[in-house]
Amino acid sequence: AGSAAQESASIVGSAWGAATDDRSGASMLCAATTLSSFALCLLPLHSTVPVNRDLVVNTATRNGGSIGRRQFVSGALATVFAGSCMSAPAYAAARAGSMPAEIKLLATKAKALREAVRTGAGERRKSPMDMAPGVNNYEKLTTRVLRDREAVLLPLQAALAAYAATASLPNSEFQKQLALQPLLMKGHLLELDQAVAQLQFDQYVSKSTGRTYPGGKVERELEEVSDTIDDFFELAANRPAPQHED
Repeated sequence: AGSAAQESASIVGSAWGAATDDRSGASMLCAATTLSSFALCLLPLHSTVPVNRDLVVNTATRNGGSIGRRQFVSGALATVFAGSCMSAPAYAAARAGSMPAEIKLLATKAKALREAVRTGAGERRKSPMDMAPGVNNYEKLTTRVLRDREAVLLPLQAALAAYAATASLPNSEFQKQLALQPLLMKGHLLELDQAVAQLQFDQYVSKSTGRTYPGGKVERELEEVSDTIDDFFELAANRPAPQHED
């Protein structure tokens, strides 16, 4: 059982890495959805087997058409929604207020961190920048991100995993996708660590969407965290995760 769980966690990590866009240079493979479904069938909802960091962050570029991570996460959901034993509005109404206050608070703080990086980086560049090698011109933002990583993002990821492990949704496919979201967030946090370590707060333009991020790749990863939170909340209410432009 342990080896099967480890194998499934590795497959999930591989599928996640293949779904990242221009940040890692990897393209989405059509087989990723099948692999992730296989992995989730093997991996118990209560499992805490860690995802392989190398698979998450360094998955190599593959040939074939690329699609966004959100399409990977929710592309198969439309076909199974009709099979739910309770309608989405009815279940959402039944679940109203059931999300723990701790998760709601941490989610609000996580989104506020993204906005702080977005506005703070732009404001910092309005002042003279020290171009000397090794100087961190975004020291205050770096401190804020590192502090909130420990106080907000990591506790939030753990809280989402705990919630998913005990949730019981009418739709089994939504249940699997709900369990996947904390793993996706773990991957985003690994890439956030990399962006912060490289001080990537300079303005960044996404190659896939053309969207501009004044807070650089740090902001981009925090956006991914925010979108994953939104997906989690929708799935927890027995609704399909929304489509996001990658």
